[in-house]
Amino acid sequence: MDYQPYQPEVDRPLKDVSEEQAIRVLQDVMETLDSRLVQLASLLGAYGIRLDFSDESITKLEQWFNENVEPSERNPGQLEGIWYSIAHDIGLYFGELVINRGRNLKWILCRETTSNSFHRHVVGGIAGADGEPWYVDFEIMLILYGYETIDGKRSRSTFFPAVVHDVLERDSKS
Repeated sequence: MDYQPYQPEVDRPLKDVSEEQAIRVLQDVMETLDSRLVQLASLLGAYGIRLDFSDESITKLEQWFNENVEPSERNPGQLEGIWYSIAHDIGLYFGELVINRGRNLKWILCRETTSNSFHRHVVGGIAGADGEPWYVDFEIMLILYGYETIDGKRSRSTFFPAVVHDVLERDSKS
C-alpha cells in the first residue's frame, strides 16, 4: 500500500487549542484537501474503487471499509493508527461530495463549545429543525463507525449512503 497518512498540524485534541490555532488547522485541512483525496483515490483504486462522487462509490467505499478496517493490536477497541488518517480522508471525500451536490453546504469551523466537534472542520451552512446551526463531522462519524465495525456491531452496509442522503435532504429543506 502506497498510502501516505495525513499528518495533522497539532497532536492534541482541537478542543484544547485556541481559536486562532483551530483556524490555522482548518486552513491546513483545506489546503491539503486535494492531496488527501488523491491519496485516498490511490489507496482505493488498488481495490477497483473509483471516487467519482457517485452513489455507487459511496456503497463500494462502505463495503471496502467494513472488510478492511482494522483494530489496534495494542489498544483493543481502538482503530489501527492508519485508520484514523483513512477516516479523515473519507470524511473529506464525503464532505466534498455533499458540498458539490448540495446548495448551501460548506466547510466551517465548529464553534459549539459543548460539541465533540468543537474547533474541528465540519460541513455546515444550514439550520437544523430547531433553527439552530446544523453541521456534520464526517471524520468523527467514521471513527465511531469504525469502532462499531471492529466490535462486530455493524452488520448492514447502507450507513454511508443513508448519512449522505440525510445531509442532502436537510440541505434541500433549508
